[in-house]
Parts: sequence; structure tokens; C-alpha cells
Amino acid sequence: MPANQLNQFLNGKAGLITGYAIALALLAYAVLDVYTRSQDIREMKTSISAANQAAGTNKPARKTSKDTRQVASLYVFGKAKNKAKSTLPVEKAPVTRLKLTLIGIIAADEGGISRAIIRIDNKQTAIFSVGDALPTGNAEVYEIQPGQILLMRNGKLESLAIERPELTLNESAG
Repeated sequence: MPANQLNQFLNGKAGLITGYAIALALLAYAVLDVYTRSQDIREMKTSISAANQAAGTNKPARKTSKDTRQVASLYVFGKAKNKAKSTLPVEKAPVTRLKLTLIGIIAADEGGISRAIIRIDNKQTAIFSVGDALPTGNAEVYEIQPGQILLMRNGKLESLAIERPELTLNESAG
């Protein structure tokens, strides 16, 4: 073969060979990564088994049902401070009869503005601050508290609390 033909052959095949070499290197890296991860998993299983035997049980660790009511009752994001007491008797505020659902409360510290997320007539959801008028029932948000809001409707206070269904455990799970 003349030198010119040899150069053309090598130049045409060089790109193809380089591509195959890169693909082979990536495949080798992926296989090595999978092997390394499987070894790590084996080591973790062995250490868990050894820990279980040291604790006096041969049973593998498994997920268990726990009573979550204590966690559900915690204030995960902190407890809002009541900076001012109502001038009207709050404890006597009856539950509102308006078709409203209190979805959530964003309670702010002093100097901040609290917000209430309210679903109206099971259709639209909106965010309200103290003093905002509701689009139904001639009511406005009077006060936002950690678990409820107070509405002023026709000169009288009404309360709307967050619905907090109790967490129940599935006794058959286990």
C-alpha cells in the first residue's frame, strides 16, 4: 500500500476507533461503579447483622408502626407568639357556619404579617391577612392564631379552626 492510501485508511478508521475506545472506557467505569456500590451494600448488611447479633437478636431490622400522635402534636416550625390579645372575648367565639375550610396558617413573629390559607365553598383557595375581607358571608379576618382564625361577621366574632384529623395506626400492618 502506498503511504497516501495508508494515511487515508488510518484517518478514516481513527475517528471510529477513538469513539469505540471512549465507549469501552465509559462501560468499564460503569461496571466498576456498580461493583463498588454492591460491595458497599454487602458491607452494610454485614455490619447490621453483626450489630443485631451483638444486641442479642438474629432478626433483621424492619420498619415498625409507632404512635405518631406525639410527633403530630409538635410545632415543627415553631410556635407563633401572640403579640396582642383580642379586645373581644375569644373563648366565646362560635364556629362559623360559612362554607370555609382553613387549610393552613403562616404565623409570623412580632413585626411580621401572619397569613391564613382558606378554601372558599370547596372551590377556590386564597391567602388572607388580618383585615382582609372574605369574598363570601360579609366577613373579614379579625385575628390569626396558631390553630385557628377569628372572623368578624356582622359585628360578631366567629372561629374557624384547622381540621386536624387524628393519625390512626393500621393495626394489621406490622
